[in-house]
Amino acid sequence: MKKTLLALLLGICFVPTFSQGVTNGTLAASDPTFIRPKPGLAPVNLSTSTVHYDLATIKVTGPGMITFNITSTWDNFVVLYDIGGFFPASSTTNALVANDDFSSGSLNSGFTYNFPAAGDYYLVVCSYDPNVTGAYTVTTTPTVVLPVKLVSFTAAKETGNSNILKWSSEEESDLVSYQVQRGNNDKNLTDLPNGNIVAKNSAAATSYSFVDKSPVTGYNYYRLKIIERSGATSYSLIAVVKNNTTGIANLKAFPNPADDYLQVEAISMLNKKAAVSVINAAGLTLQSGQYSFSNQALLTLDVRKLPAGKYFLKIIAGTDEVAIPFIKK
Repeated sequence: MKKTLLALLLGICFVPTFSQGVTNGTLAASDPTFIRPKPGLAPVNLSTSTVHYDLATIKVTGPGMITFNITSTWDNFVVLYDIGGFFPASSTTNALVANDDFSSGSLNSGFTYNFPAAGDYYLVVCSYDPNVTGAYTVTTTPTVVLPVKLVSFTAAKETGNSNILKWSSEEESDLVSYQVQRGNNDKNLTDLPNGNIVAKNSAAATSYSFVDKSPVTGYNYYRLKIIERSGATSYSLIAVVKNNTTGIANLKAFPNPADDYLQVEAISMLNKKAAVSVINAAGLTLQSGQYSFSNQALLTLDVRKLPAGKYFLKIIAGTDEVAIPFIKK
């Protein structure tokens, strides 16, 4: 993104009380390129289009819903990434939402997103088709304030064919419950039986969990429906887990931060092989190879040659792919 636009966006704190904001930018042929994701919530598939992009950091200082609308005379596309960062070489990693048409038949992209917590998020503006550039405008409008500060919401595989959902909150007030919802896509999620968790209505940090003992084969999309005493409802972000017969379950990397060696544990990978890659903050793959997990479901990576910094460890086993962050001291 051009320095002027980046500076403007960095100076904006997106909170539920600010008025509508407008920022202008220009996508140029000199901007970097990446393979953009396909549209969707928590997108997991890449398109076939290599396009130019602009990047800005979005500073969110509290939970709430914000609408982003990108307008231009050309067909634009937008992707929002979570606080884990944006990696051009792995453009679905940390992606929360990707949109092409905010309204039917429009050239303009956009979305409304329910931010669960404060932090630095990342907005990528690009074109839908390759070799398209030009001026654009980003308009932001806050809408709804959550009745709770949802600090985190995660979904992961457990041992066997089950998934565990964990979330933590602060500053709960006048809540009835959290209803866990699941679907096989990001648009049609329904309430899970026995998935209604009574809220504790605590101002202090509070943790919850729920185990889905019968996920479907393939992608499972989860979210929380937050139910207030008034009858109003709001929703968390969506978390995605891919389940299959040889999935990578309970992946752990330690010590983290690592110094010389990184131990990787995955209970379901006992005596199995996997493709392992180390990706830096710029999205470049610095190490890769085929590794075998031991009879204790462990493998060891030599990270002595890596510079100090933040990295992602990507493991692929069959059709299953998992990426987790780690720090090199």
